[in-house]
Amino acid sequence: MKRAISLADTGRRKEGPMKRIGLCVGILVWLLSSVSCSTYYYSTLSSADRAGDRTPAGEFVQENDTARVIYRFSGEDAPVHITIYNKLDEPLYVDWRRSAIIIDDQATSYSPDALLFEDEAGLTSSELAMIPPRAMIQHQPLTLADFSFNKIPKSEYRQVKFPDAKGDYADLYVKEYTLEDSPLYFRSYITLLTGGRGYDLPQSLVFEKSFYISQLVRAGGLSPKHFTPTAQNAGDTFYVRYVKGRTLGYTMLSVVIIAGAVAVEVAVDPNERY
Repeated sequence: MKRAISLADTGRRKEGPMKRIGLCVGILVWLLSSVSCSTYYYSTLSSADRAGDRTPAGEFVQENDTARVIYRFSGEDAPVHITIYNKLDEPLYVDWRRSAIIIDDQATSYSPDALLFEDEAGLTSSELAMIPPRAMIQHQPLTLADFSFNKIPKSEYRQVKFPDAKGDYADLYVKEYTLEDSPLYFRSYITLLTGGRGYDLPQSLVFEKSFYISQLVRAGGLSPKHFTPTAQNAGDTFYVRYVKGRTLGYTMLSVVIIAGAVAVEVAVDPNERY
């Protein structure tokens, strides 16, 4: 005579495999927290151009009687943030098709990827941006990214006491650069158009600015909210984050998932009949 199986019996039968599932999850959390360690690199940009200023907030400014162009790079992987203010009493146009960032003599257009169509002047909407009189526009076309700071030997840095956002001091590693030996040098080229009423052709005006990394700080696990310049949102400072053990973590994740799947299969053994 077969013994009747109660709900209490089935709970005891599955208790072992379910504990193994919980153990797998616990191991997963511990492994990922152990192998995933972030290292932050903070870069300060400078400019060798005589024209233009750098404000106390770290913004790079170029201007004349027509317009003011402001650059900010604060954030992860150096987002290129451009603000253009029209000083005129008539509209000013930015020709993004003829504006670009140049790195290692390779130009990348600032023109956004958008649906193109012709307007009355025969120009496409994504190539021109109109700035009303005495107004400004903001544009963030790209980020620089693809840095190899983690390949710089630690011996090339000097250790310094660096103040953090809390007012404490941390032992960080700093490397200074000149224009000649900087790991990154690039130029920004912006074309503005003004005039063009009636049969007159629009007049073009070019703003060009160069930048290079002048300081690199290897800050270990010191996050942006605790690193003083980025905590203050300085426009000339950006950061890059590397995660050690990311590949190892994914491998361990796969192993734990497989182990969890086996435990689940045991817990719901199809050979059992209730």
